[in-house]
Amino acid sequence: MVNAPVFEDFVVKNEPVLAYSKGSKERRTLESSLKMYNKEVIEVPIVIGGVEYKTDRVKYQVMVS
Repeated sequence: MVNAPVFEDFVVKNEPVLAYSKGSKERRTLESSLKMYNKEVIEVPIVIGGVEYKTDRVKYQVMVS
């Protein structure tokens, strides 16, 4: 006979679903972040087998939004 594991009950709490309505705090925060990333170039290296590789051949990513 196998004893089944006993688990304690826990409460699941999901993240809030945001509407991003005009003038809302979450929309202002999102727009502010998009403006910041629009001005900034982030370097994304190639990582293979845990080793980071860089090259002089630079490519720029287009902002998908």
